[in-house]
Amino acid sequence: HAATVPVALSASLHRQAWRSLLSAYIFISASQRDLLGGLRLPPDRVFVRYNLIPGHSGPRMARTPTVVYAGRLDEAKGVRLLMAGWDCYRGKSDKPGLSLVIAGGGPLEGEVAAWASARPSVEMVGQLSSGRCAELISHARAVLLPSAWEETFGLVAVETMAAGVPPIAAAHGSFTELITPGVDGVLFRPGDPAALALAIADVETNPERYEVYGDQARKTYEQRFDPQRSVEELLGIYRFAITHPA
Repeated sequence: HAATVPVALSASLHRQAWRSLLSAYIFISASQRDLLGGLRLPPDRVFVRYNLIPGHSGPRMARTPTVVYAGRLDEAKGVRLLMAGWDCYRGKSDKPGLSLVIAGGGPLEGEVAAWASARPSVEMVGQLSSGRCAELISHARAVLLPSAWEETFGLVAVETMAAGVPPIAAAHGSFTELITPGVDGVLFRPGDPAALALAIADVETNPERYEVYGDQARKTYEQRFDPQRSVEELLGIYRFAITHPA
């Protein structure tokens, strides 16, 4: 049998017992595989397959001078870093600059709302449907992913790339394998508000550059995260598990 590792390893089974039952181990990123390297799984039975992300249909949308954060409003997602980075960016800009749109909800929602209410450059839109969120992202110049924890798969990063919009992400976890900085997105030093502020300022100063990044982000999605390719990879792993039983 093939099993996705977080599920397969959640049961309180003895190591040798579950090893004798499983023929393949599926990780959703190389980052997740490496984090669980201490399990010493048989390398020939370990596979990396990214989550399936549906593409965006329709023409490319006109960009507005906005950057977007879409996700949970909690500490792990780097929301306090987002606020500090935005204040750092705005504190060094004497122009109208960019606007920040925040979509989502979570335990820090009240704190973020109070912060946003004192800043005309920030708009909170709450939790959105998947379609409305995709539309919001498609009009942005970039999407911010300041996660404090090492994301095992950056879902929003790939959804952003599918929309032809470049992600700006903390340089750790799976982001470092999903994004090629200076090609289809930007990586900044994790936990550093000043580094995030510099990345945002670059979006303001060089909008044409981010148009190019966006075009390449879409190509990256089509080359690496295409749904049909994802299905074929999964079927290949299942075929392996059937023909190479544990």
